[in-house]
Amino acid sequence: MPNYARKGNIAAYARAFGDDTRGMILPYVTVMLVVIVGVSVLALDGARYMSLQTQLQNGADALALAGAAELDRLPDSEARAISAISRLITNATLFGTAGNKNVRVSNIEFYSQLPGNDANSMSDGIIASDPVNARFVSVTVQPVTLETILPAAFFGGANRVTTGAFAVAGFDQVVCKFPPIFVCNPFETR
Repeated sequence: MPNYARKGNIAAYARAFGDDTRGMILPYVTVMLVVIVGVSVLALDGARYMSLQTQLQNGADALALAGAAELDRLPDSEARAISAISRLITNATLFGTAGNKNVRVSNIEFYSQLPGNDANSMSDGIIASDPVNARFVSVTVQPVTLETILPAAFFGGANRVTTGAFAVAGFDQVVCKFPPIFVCNPFETR
């Protein structure tokens, strides 16, 4: 670029500066790089959050199924269900921030009847009055907090997200002490 400023012509210098197109892509690249990195980090945080929620839900499902397998309508069924839930193999989450990253139970409830519609809350169900009529178990796991990578507090958001899970399972034996069924082909030749 010619040096017009030395000659004292500031207007010519400004015109030459405005006409100079070298490096014009740099501001666009700078802005787009910030946007691309920000969206990538946001996508990474979203994937980590969804993975954590899926792991918590899988843990809650496993705990509820372990408890439901013990509900055989005997007087000690609730105690055995609670024992099965508390002794289930460790179920570690990958992204939790607490010292103990196992899925931990916060609430266990036993129901004799579920709500009539899946859209209704569990409070519409009938809680079991004693272990003999307990047919379903509801397990709620403690929420887990995840530190985000994106500094959302800079934009007015939060740097942590929290998620939890809830599962209901039941167990009824449909066939009990039934001899094995043998199926034969009537068209089979001997």
